[in-house]
Amino acid sequence: MVNRDDLLADETIIRDCVYRVVKNSEIKADIYPPSNIKTKDGNPIFLFIHGGGFINSNRRDICAPFIDEARKKGFVIVSMDYRLAPETKLDGVLEDLEAMGKWLLEELPSKLPDTVIDTSKIAVVGSSAGAVLALSTPKHWEGHQPCAIVSLYGPADLRKVPFLGLTQATRLRKFFDDNLKKKSLEEYIAPESRVFEDGTDFDNPPSDSDALDAKIKANRPKFSAWVVNQGGSAKVAMEGISGESGRFDFQVSKKMTPEEDQRYLELSPIYLAKKYQFPPIYIVRYRDDDVFETHRYEASSKDDE
Repeated sequence: MVNRDDLLADETIIRDCVYRVVKNSEIKADIYPPSNIKTKDGNPIFLFIHGGGFINSNRRDICAPFIDEARKKGFVIVSMDYRLAPETKLDGVLEDLEAMGKWLLEELPSKLPDTVIDTSKIAVVGSSAGAVLALSTPKHWEGHQPCAIVSLYGPADLRKVPFLGLTQATRLRKFFDDNLKKKSLEEYIAPESRVFEDGTDFDNPPSDSDALDAKIKANRPKFSAWVVNQGGSAKVAMEGISGESGRFDFQVSKKMTPEEDQRYLELSPIYLAKKYQFPPIYIVRYRDDDVFETHRYEASSKDDE
């Protein structure tokens, strides 16, 4: 089984393709040519969207065995970046998703001139936060729909996500206690007043957390840990945080307003699946998922029968 480092070292990868420019930010994708080129019917497309809680990671955070197998089946793999929270709100990320859909149709074939690409056949695969975006394509890709969507441990209902920190605090605390030189979560993110300022870059909104300034990159995990522990993952992704005050004044309510509840619902996969025409969806989840409640996809499907 191929590992990620070996796959990323492949010299045939077409790297750093700019598919969108927003102000001074270039948003990039990498292309993995197929191992098995189909010259007659054309090669289908496999779009991969990484996870990271909308705050972290980049297009190199891939599921290597999955991608390697898809290449052998003749897929052209595209792994995309998107602008990250809190510097960019979810509405902006969805604009990146729309731009990628157009880029696959209009620009991707020119990147592989010796490969016949069937742009009518696109499978979209997303991991965690990326699964939310993958499951948003039927709404945001007008005129061309994916043929299949794969959700790798993606949340079904975004109304549950704001409170994950409240339910996972013990689990998260144990992770830091066990793995970060025995530091507690409080020690890791101290001083709390600097977590926001030192872990974000509003002057240059990032789409690749590895490309951040060294100081910000080093503090980004602390910012993420603080947000998750506060139960603010969805709030940060959907609403962003204003840096105007120069202070970290982010507050998370333990209860949603009716307006927030409706907005989070309308962006949730279980809602979109009932409102828009969806292709076959393949869901990969833990057997005893008590966090993202992906079993609700099954309940939603039965409701429609």
